[in-house]
Amino acid sequence: MDSKMASSLLNTIDEAYDRIKLYKAKRGVVKIDVEEFEKIRSSVRATRNYLAGYVTGYITGEE
Repeated sequence: MDSKMASSLLNTIDEAYDRIKLYKAKRGVVKIDVEEFEKIRSSVRATRNYLAGYVTGYITGEE
């Protein structure tokens, strides 16, 4: 897996998470608290960025 593929995978995970939350909110399954949603989104993005950096470092041999 190269860094472009890893980044694409992590972006897909992030987008899927957002879509699931919005779908549930539209269906009335979950009420969205905007502040809480933004905290979750920020956390997911931070995790994605960390993983992207880790995977890129692993692929290139840098720690």
